[in-house]
Amino acid sequence: WYQRRVRGREGIKYRRNELFLDVLENVNLLMNAQGKVLSAHVSGRVVMRSYLSGMPECKFGMNDKIMTDTKDKDTTTGDAIAKKKNAGIAIDDCTFHQCVKLSKFETERSISFIPPDGEFELMRYRTTKDISFPFRIIPLVREIGKTKMEIKVVLKSNYRPALLGQKIEVKIPTPITTAGVNLFCNKGRSKFKASENAVVWRIKRMAGL
Repeated sequence: WYQRRVRGREGIKYRRNELFLDVLENVNLLMNAQGKVLSAHVSGRVVMRSYLSGMPECKFGMNDKIMTDTKDKDTTTGDAIAKKKNAGIAIDDCTFHQCVKLSKFETERSISFIPPDGEFELMRYRTTKDISFPFRIIPLVREIGKTKMEIKVVLKSNYRPALLGQKIEVKIPTPITTAGVNLFCNKGRSKFKASENAVVWRIKRMAGL
């Protein structure tokens, strides 16, 4: 949820008050040849663009099931540890922009701040618990003689049918001695990039299963 209170201030004024919020996440995954996940974590950023007149105070509510351990809080950097309660989202650590009022986050689990004008990074966070991977990748490698090999990669979506993945890119590494490749894909486009020693497979859109 979002709440906004405006306190008048002479200076910056917009004909239209606008506030944009983007949540950008990187899913990092390491698995063995048998498909078992060895390690995984999500690194996220909340980026905002603020075009608001005056000095608005904004307030965002966190998931009610997130509990913050104030004993491990660093009031200088804003680092915090959030522990899972019941079925909530477990955040291992997060760092806030200097405009955030840390005391309110600590007591109310809400992010209160007076946003600077323009684009800024509101917070960073990291989690290692209950990660849902957006895709499942199944690689199959077969050697054909001493100088030839066959690589087959199957990509499956793990998200709901109502969702749509866009601008998907898969990089398939190749041996540094690779002289040429024959490519075939039944969805999207693929290209061998000798400078990167990899085949780059791009898919514009992919529906969930």
